[in-house]
Parts: sequence; C-alpha cells; structure tokens
Amino acid sequence: RDYFERKSIEPVDQILGVLTTPEKLSSLQLETLEFYKILKKSKKDSKNNAQKLQADIRNHSLKYQYLGGNEGNDKWDFEYYSNLVKQIVKNESFDLNEEVNNIESYPQKIKSEKERILKMFDISIESRNIANKLGEIGHARLELRITWSSLFRILRRIIYKMSNLLEVPAYDLLVCAPNELYSWFVLGKRLSPQEILNRRKAYIYILDGRKIKSAYGDKAIKLKQSLIPDKDFSKTKLLEGKPAYPGTVKGKAFVFNWDNPNFNRQISDMPNGAILIAGQTRPSLMPAIRKASAIVTDEGGITSHAAIVSRELKIPCVIGTEYATKVFKTGDSVEVNAQKGIIVLIKLSQ
Repeated sequence: RDYFERKSIEPVDQILGVLTTPEKLSSLQLETLEFYKILKKSKKDSKNNAQKLQADIRNHSLKYQYLGGNEGNDKWDFEYYSNLVKQIVKNESFDLNEEVNNIESYPQKIKSEKERILKMFDISIESRNIANKLGEIGHARLELRITWSSLFRILRRIIYKMSNLLEVPAYDLLVCAPNELYSWFVLGKRLSPQEILNRRKAYIYILDGRKIKSAYGDKAIKLKQSLIPDKDFSKTKLLEGKPAYPGTVKGKAFVFNWDNPNFNRQISDMPNGAILIAGQTRPSLMPAIRKASAIVTDEGGITSHAAIVSRELKIPCVIGTEYATKVFKTGDSVEVNAQKGIIVLIKLSQ
C-alpha cells in the first residue's frame, strides 16, 4: 500500500484486492462447479433422467452437507439443493456453460491479471512475495473456516448425544468449556444452576495478549457496554469502509441477522439484486451472496470471507464499516460505492 501511495497509483484497494486474491479454487467454488456439472449432465441426457438427477443430487448433498452448515444453521441437505435447482430453472438468464467456464478459468484469469499489474507497475520481488503470501493466507483462512463450521456441527451432535445420556438439557451443556464437560461426565462435578443461567443470559470473551478473560450474565453485559458502548445512529447517512471489489450499485438493503433462528427463511426472503448487509459473511451465507448485487460488512479485511468471495463472484463489496448493520435497515434505499468504500443512505424504508 505504501508503495502504491508513494507512486500515486490508483485505485490502491482495487489493485491490492487483485494481488492478494488466491489463485486456487476454494471448497465453495469446487462444490458449485461439481453441482453445475451435475445439472449440465442431466440437461444433456434428458431421457428418463429424473431419478438419476435426484440420486446425483442426494449424493452431492451427502458429500457437501456440512459445507454450509454453520453454528447450528441448517445444513445443505437434499431439500436445499432441490430448491436450488428450481431457482436455476426459473432463471432464464442463467447459463450453465458460462458459469462452469467462469469457475474453471478463474485461477488462470486471476494469475493473468496479477501478472499484468505486476508488469505495469514494476513491483519489487519483496512486495510480490508479500502479496502472494496474503493470497495463500486468504485461501487457508477460508478453508479453515469451512472446516471449523463443519466441526462445530459435529460437536453439537456429540453434545446432544451427551444430553440424552445424562438426561440434561443440551443448552446447559452447550455453555460449558471442554474441561467442564469432562468434570461433569467423569468427576461428577457440574456447574451450579445459577452459573448456567448466567452463561445462557450473556457471555463475553476478551483476548488480552495471549490470555483470554471471560465474564457471564449481567457482568458480561456491563463489561461489553464499557468496552463497546452503544451509539445513536439515527442521524447517520454515510459510512466508510474498505473496498474489496470495485463497482457502484444502488438498491434496497437487506440486513442479515446471524442471531435470527430462522436462518434459511432469511435467505429465501432476500430478493434477487438486494444489497446484502451483514456483520460478516460465512460459507453458509453463500445462497444469499449469490443473489446480492453488492455486499457490505461490519467486519473484515482483505483476506476475509466477504473480500475473497466478492472477488470470486465479481460482486461490489465494502468491508470493515463497523456499524453498517446498525445504521441501515432492511428496505432502505442505499448506494454502495465500492470504488471509494462509501455507503450512502438515499431513502429510509417505509
């Protein structure tokens, strides 16, 4: 960034975005590619293929069901993929051949674009290596998140099994640390009912150097408020963030709430072409991301999930706004300028 700014080379964020984009296909891209190829094959062999298509989709869902499953959200099961097929069939402008080609050619396109930029601006070997490492980190970070999401679902299944064995509510076990579960199961030492209620009410973890501090219940709520006070955004009309993929889009905001228990309902309710606003994006949000005309997040850097996916799908994206989910409401008319990293409120929802 310093090099580009010294040379007055613009747009810095757009150039950095390309240079730090992974050249490898992510698990999400590979899943999508495989799914599209199943549909291509079915379309080609149109005779008596209904049962074969269903079998292929079922096998695909068994292979990738946990890719989207995240923190208790619904997994990508047969029903999910069947509904996805219906959406694709309804979309007359959707070209399977073009979509497959876009994914297959993606690594080479990114590589060519990087080489063009490196040659144009005569970037040093040291800076090239930094950019390449950031790309590798971004890829590894996304794959790690996918693995972590799948592991989370598996751990929940273990907790529910323990709940049945102990005849204890699963939610009481879900607020325990691993060593506390061990004490409960093996040593017979359980948390007090009051401690469980406190943890179910609220909890906060604070990373202080290499130490993690925790607080629960009312103490956690007060501590959070002292560290991150609530703000009044009623008069805020503009937010700034970091551009992740360039473009300018006007449209209706759709604010995604990760705390909402109706996860799939939120995704299905999001209109095509809406501007997706979320605290952060995760693999399980891909069905909504594919419908979005732009993405805005509170969190994230150039190797975040939102940044990487927006470059993969070529969707204008602004990350790191901090407060977008608090400033904007679903239905607000907004303009996203992902060239400058600015989101402007045009009109409040009725």
